[in-house]
Amino acid sequence: MHWQLDRSFCLNQSLEGPAGCRIFLESVGVGLLADFMSQMRAREKSENSRARLSPEERLSQALKHLRQQAKEFPEATCDLLLDDQRLAGNLLLFEVANMGLIGVRIWS
Repeated sequence: MHWQLDRSFCLNQSLEGPAGCRIFLESVGVGLLADFMSQMRAREKSENSRARLSPEERLSQALKHLRQQAKEFPEATCDLLLDDQRLAGNLLLFEVANMGLIGVRIWS
């Protein structure tokens, strides 16, 4: 799956908890890594490789597939605003995770 986004969109979500209401975004990914993860899940399911291959064999196959996909994957022109910092350019992938707010103690 390749994404073609020709518009701006806001990913902010609000979260209400014991500490009050806050803007919350756990994570977002676009490009090579997001596409790769989706393909590998489908591939593991169709080939039942999770059950028949060792973790080392699965990792080896995944790295081989990722290297090949990276050679062919198109870049995306992005203009991002992350924590008031602008990031613009042609990107192969980007992943953003709000690590400070992941887990069961989200309100602390």
